[in-house]
Amino acid sequence: MNEELDVIFVGVAGSGVVRVEGDEHPLSAGALVIVPKGVRRSTHASSEGFAYLTVHRRRGPLQIGV
Repeated sequence: MNEELDVIFVGVAGSGVVRVEGDEHPLSAGALVIVPKGVRRSTHASSEGFAYLTVHRRRGPLQIGV
């Protein structure tokens, strides 16, 4: 779960699915899926060569946690 940032998935090649809180959103080249912060998400390839980019605001440096 991403609790910090909204994320945009941009399809680059092939096809797949972005699951947002259990709802499936198809993703293929040129398509966008917006995922708000605070929700569960996952991706699944439907074809060979599935590729996507994620876009979000810049966040602070990674922290080592306990």
